[in-house]
Amino acid sequence: MGDKVFKLSTGRALGYAEYGDPTGAPLFYFHGWPSSRVQGELLDETGKRRGLRIIAPDRPGIGLSEFHPGRTLADWPSLVRELAEQVGAEKFYVLGVSGGGPYALACAHAMPERLLGVSVVCGAPSLRNVGTDGLFWAYKLAMWVQHRVPFALRHGLRVSAWVAGRKITQWPQNFLSRFYAAEDRRALQDENMHRIMMQSGRIALLGNVSALRLDGMIYQSDWGFDLGEIQMPVRFWHGDEDWNIPLGLAQKTAALVPGAIFKVTPKDGHYSLPILRADEIVQQMTGEG
Repeated sequence: MGDKVFKLSTGRALGYAEYGDPTGAPLFYFHGWPSSRVQGELLDETGKRRGLRIIAPDRPGIGLSEFHPGRTLADWPSLVRELAEQVGAEKFYVLGVSGGGPYALACAHAMPERLLGVSVVCGAPSLRNVGTDGLFWAYKLAMWVQHRVPFALRHGLRVSAWVAGRKITQWPQNFLSRFYAAEDRRALQDENMHRIMMQSGRIALLGNVSALRLDGMIYQSDWGFDLGEIQMPVRFWHGDEDWNIPLGLAQKTAALVPGAIFKVTPKDGHYSLPILRADEIVQQMTGEG
């Protein structure tokens, strides 16, 4: 359990963390943006209850993983294959939250024979296919900065890291929380859950700016595979009060995936869904009662 690092066949380091039941069925957790392996701790207790070994990798250039300039979303499955060999996982579940959603879809496309189940939770949409209408203003601002004034990105990320280092009861966190959906505020009142979310974000925000910029640019790019060619069931979960990624964009993305199963959870926001419904999400994916 805890943090680990190994060398990929390219010679680059890939870091990951483990949570849950160390003897359980493997579930690979793909973190959001900006975030890191620490976000996998959200499933620690669920993993222990349900007999799941949670394996949460840092994407290249984030946290413990070495930067891979020019990487694409379609490069991800090959890294996952090597990680699976490293941890001894022949077959496994994948679950992507927010910005990790496209990475789960990339695995569903490239290695269906290895996967026991796939879930996308409040997942980032395929922006080239469905547009950005209603997307969280902060995401739109980050996209604009990345394209127009990338030199300013470092300063913005450092300010965001400072904010993420504040407790939910401290300014400006207590001010910003007023703009969250009610269920998001309730979920983040749990000090441990708030710590996980903020710590995972700070690792990314204080790290390699070029890597985090590339990680963000990937969502706007050509993903390198056709969602219509995915040949296994994918479960999508989305709250109807998600103010970061609007329900409509998530539904349009899921509609591109044959046989997608789409679950809308009333009153859930972007944070409450993976925090408060983790057990339900995992139960549905694994088929355990």
